[in-house]
Amino acid sequence: MENIREVIRDVIQQRVLPWVERDGLSNLILPDQITPDDCAKPIKCNRPCRRSHRENELAIGLVGEMTYCIDNKRFIFTPGRILFLPAGTPHVADKSGRRHTMDVDLNKPSSVLWLHAQALSVVMQFGHVVDDVYELTPQQIFLGRDFDRLLGRLLEEVRSRPTNYTRLGRYILLEFVERCLRATTDGEMIGAMKPRSLDKTDKDLPEMVRTALEFIYSHCGMSIGLDDIAEAADTSASHLIKRFRNALGQTPVAYLLEVRMAAARKLLTTGLQVSEVGKIVGIHDPAYFSRVFHRSEGVSPLAYSKKAAKQVDGLTSTAKTRKTRKSRKS
Repeated sequence: MENIREVIRDVIQQRVLPWVERDGLSNLILPDQITPDDCAKPIKCNRPCRRSHRENELAIGLVGEMTYCIDNKRFIFTPGRILFLPAGTPHVADKSGRRHTMDVDLNKPSSVLWLHAQALSVVMQFGHVVDDVYELTPQQIFLGRDFDRLLGRLLEEVRSRPTNYTRLGRYILLEFVERCLRATTDGEMIGAMKPRSLDKTDKDLPEMVRTALEFIYSHCGMSIGLDDIAEAADTSASHLIKRFRNALGQTPVAYLLEVRMAAARKLLTTGLQVSEVGKIVGIHDPAYFSRVFHRSEGVSPLAYSKKAAKQVDGLTSTAKTRKTRKSRKS
């Protein structure tokens, strides 16, 4: 997994930043600005776009050409092309086949870097097309501030086009990309949201269940549900529940909740607000997040956060006391 983090960092530093510094907003486009010249033939997508995210996203073409359905238009990514996906924009891979991969290889025929902005974190992920199948690497989720705010300001500039919007927009886009680079270098990564490596036991699981597991770990920070997991596993919800329960003794939704709670436990030790933690782990309703956390852990998320803070303070005090004693002895 560290390999993916390093590749993302190198891509941002060596490709994306130079493109933004050189071209500014000239390669950035919104879905409603897509023209027939930007699309593959046929222009309209055969598959309906059902998945949309709550947050703003940037998708940046890296290698070759990749076709992706954006609001039922078959948009072509080329190197350096940046697509701004405002929150709620329907989009889906323009391939009937889809799988998840732990490998990143930018020598593959085509690839796109996805940057999914939240208020207090940013999600980074590669998409590839290999042998007519769309591959997604696991999401890398980094804590940090201002990602969503910056994209909100950029969207306002690009839509309203006030005086000097291209100059100001370039600075905003550049700051966003620089903050993404900083996150990969200095930012804290939410380890609980990284896909686990498949051990011997996991390799014995049915392929459908393994695909569902990989999708859960790759998308647990988003607002996904049973239908999304079943679609990723290319099966019906009822059939997936049966196979998943037979293999792991619980439903996909119960497993998804466990993964989210594991991430929440870690995040609640960082000083973030309870509502902020809920959003990062894909639960946007604060009351619902508090209920499910209490049901899982036996305490409220606020109580858990306060207890963690006291433990940190205690460790800090102990360390200071030891340091003082050593200095006195010397």
